[in-house]
Formats: sequence, structure tokens, C-alpha cells
Amino acid sequence: SSRHIGPFVEEVDAWSLKLSAVAETLELWVEVQAMWKYVEAVYSSSDIAIQLPLAAKHFRELSKIWEELMTKALEARQIVQHCAGNDSLRSTLSHLLNQLSVCQRTISSHLALKRAVCPRLYFVSDAQLLRLVSQEARPHTLRPHLAPLFSTVDRVEFDAAHRMVGIASGDGHTVPLCQPVSTDRQAEEWLMGLTQAMQSTVGQLVHKAVLNATAMLHDDGRGDARVDVAALRDFLHAHIAQASLFGLQLLWTLEVEESILRACTEHRAMSACRKKIGRRLEQLVRCVGEASGDPLSAHTRRKLEGLVLMGLHQRDSFAYVYAVKGVGITDFAWSQQMRCYWEEERNVAKVAVARTAFDYCNEYLAATARHVITPLTSRCFIALSQTLASFSGGALVGPNGTGKTETIRCLGALLGQHVLVANCTDQTGHQTMGQVIKGVAQVGCWGCFDHLSRSSPAVLS
Repeated sequence: SSRHIGPFVEEVDAWSLKLSAVAETLELWVEVQAMWKYVEAVYSSSDIAIQLPLAAKHFRELSKIWEELMTKALEARQIVQHCAGNDSLRSTLSHLLNQLSVCQRTISSHLALKRAVCPRLYFVSDAQLLRLVSQEARPHTLRPHLAPLFSTVDRVEFDAAHRMVGIASGDGHTVPLCQPVSTDRQAEEWLMGLTQAMQSTVGQLVHKAVLNATAMLHDDGRGDARVDVAALRDFLHAHIAQASLFGLQLLWTLEVEESILRACTEHRAMSACRKKIGRRLEQLVRCVGEASGDPLSAHTRRKLEGLVLMGLHQRDSFAYVYAVKGVGITDFAWSQQMRCYWEEERNVAKVAVARTAFDYCNEYLAATARHVITPLTSRCFIALSQTLASFSGGALVGPNGTGKTETIRCLGALLGQHVLVANCTDQTGHQTMGQVIKGVAQVGCWGCFDHLSRSSPAVLS
């Protein structure tokens, strides 16, 4: 574009072509290098090489070509002469890029097979999954990968035979598994075995809590306001946090329904039930006060604090039902409350909200901080539960920091459900979003997409 270029126009054009060719070659070279580094990190693992022998052999052949190419580049000191007009170099780079892409697709297909066996592996990135697969002979290295796979499992306990025999939360509380899980299999297989053993264990613990809660219902006496303090204390310390929570909620449900039915013939049935709920709450608060002086009871204290919050919600919910004159079991004043039951025919725990009932999902949930259930939270629970019953999704609307995500987590915890929270940004691609949705659909858990509006319209469509 300069007016002084006239005498040098041919030379400038020649250099422009040379530099353009060099730039294109270098861009291709960098792309091949990035692809080679990714694939080389995978096939350098002996475990992956054993599982994919043909692909590993193919990569070794490509790696020889790459090493020869880099050796020649080291010997060549003039980049322009080496890259410009070197059709053989560009042809080699293009061939390497295509073949390395084939190796990468082989890896993706291999990982897809792993995820088909254990769908929770959709919740980890390809890099994490590759590290997990490459270390499958060493299951003790599993701990860094547990966070996205399970809600509150921080580590796994092993016995002398290297079998998984227990799961532990972040505060050190350990729950023995109902059956040991062997680790002499592929990583995805013993991870799936760990998931099934965890759910079976929690299901059995919840069933024991249900039996104890039902026994407390009979021991306390029907139609009066007595509370067996010793039985309540034994119950609180005999079960894990979520089992205690479900058991007390089931006990509250049975007591309230019984008082509603007996109110037709006994004038003071509802009043006695109200006093009983209040006295049980007082005993829970007293247990928290006793645990506060013991520095070793952090887990127990958090468990009791969660039970106190639920007790407060039970007291307020019953006060609302009590204020409705002539309330019946089928009236909305009662059916809108969160109620817990045990279905004997299928031997499963049930959680009912309004006209919808869900199976308890038996995800291990440690004694974490519980969300305060307010009247607004209860309305959110009703709306979300009815939406889920119609196989639809729901979205809570409100300013940032008002507890929308925590409300969904709280509802999931009450249902024993694993809630996967995915933080969406403008950098979230459709492949990442699709992978999360695949995992949520196959696992059967909940996906909470935080800041979904930040994703681009192309991703959302």
C-alpha cells in the first residue's frame, strides 16, 4: 500500500507468500503438537496401552514420525527455508493431525464405554476420567475424584484385602458398607459397585430408623402428650443423620394423621399432639446444648442442629394445620406438608408432597448444614415437586444470593437425592452441557444449572 514500494514490489510479494506459508505451517504444527501431547499423555499409561493395544501400536508409529520431524526441525536453523515451499512437511503434518484425531476419537469411544457402565463418570472431565482409569489398579488414589461423583463421600475405607468396606464424610464420620466391594475389576465396575453398596446400606439404615420410629410411636402412647425421653435419645444416637431425619419425619407424619383421625371423636386429640411435638422439640434442643460442650461431637452437633431445624418446621406446619377447623387427611392444609411413609409392599421409603409421592433415593448425605424451611421455601417445594411429577423442569427466580440453589439442594436432601450443581458460564459449550445432561438422565439424579442465563443461546438451543 506504500507508494514507495514500486521498485521492490516483486520481492515484497515473494516475501509475503513465504511468510504466509510459514505462518500456516506453524499454525498447523502447533495444532499437531497440542494433539500429540494430549494423546501421548494417555497412551503413555501402561493400563491404557493394555486396554487399547491396537490404538497404542498405531500411536507409537505416529510418534516415531513426529520425533523424526522434530529432529529435522532442530537441525534446521532457518525457519523460512525449512517451512516455505516445503510441501512434504505440510503433508506430513496434515497426515499426523488426521491420524492423531483418529487416536483421540478412539480414546473418546473408550471413555464412552466406561461411562456406559457407571453413568456417574459423566460428571468428571475426560482428563479426570483418564487419570482415574490409569490408576484403576490403585483404588486408594480414588479420593480426589469422589467430589463430583457423590454428594458427601469424602473418602473410602479399605480392608486388608483391598476391598471397599466403608464410606466416610468430610468430618470423619464413617459408615460401614452392608457388603464389601471388590476392587480387582475395571475402575468403572468397582465404582458402580460402590454406588450400589452405598445405596443398599443407606436403604437398610433408613429402614432400621423407620422401625425404631414406629416403635416409639407405640411406646409414647396414643392420644396423650407423653414423650419417652430415653427412647428419643437412643434413637438420635443410634442412626446416621439422614436416617434420623427421615425417622422423625415419619413419626411426625403418623402422629399428626392419627390425631386428625381421632379428632372426630376426641376433642383434645389435636391439642395433645401439638404438646407432644413441642416437647420433642424441647428435648432436641436440650440434646444440642449437651453436645456443645464436647469438642469431639462436631458431627453429632451438626446432626442434632439439622433435626432441630426440622423440628421447628414440624411445629410450625402443625400449627398451620391445627388452625384449620375440621381438617381432614385429604384436605390441602395437610396434604401440602412434606410427609414420610414406609411402603411395605415394595419395602421402600416414600416422601409425599401434595398429591405426589417420591421414592427415597438412598444417596448418602452426611451431617451437613441444613437449610431453614420457611413458608416461601415450602411453597417452592410444592411447586418443584409437582413440576417433577409431570416430568418437567423448574426454575426458581430471584436475586443473586437469596438461596435458590440451596433450596433445591435442601429438597434433594429431604428426598435422599444426589443434586449435581453445574455452574454455567459463557464459556460452557454444548458438549459439556450435553455430557452433564446425559449423566443426570442415566443416573436419575437432579441437575441444578446455576446461572443458566449466562450460557449462549446456541448452547441452550
